Amino acid sequence: MSACAVKDDIDAFVSNGGDGDRITVMMLPDQRNWRFVDISAATARLLAERLIAAATGAEKNAEAVPKGAPQ
Repeated sequence: MSACAVKDDIDAFVSNGGDGDRITVMMLPDQRNWRFVDISAATARLLAERLIAAATGAEKNAEAVPKGAPQ
């Protein structure tokens, strides 16, 4: 593993095998089975952009709810 980013049940790393030009993303969605997907660097960048856009939207939605309002 030459590069790694871990947060909770999501892990991403550059694999040691093959050409080393693929990024493996691992997710544990149901607490039983890890899910693996290999993506290119370009796809990883696109995924990162989409995740950042979604996180920004979620933060904006959270700020729009008044603090005393029921959720």
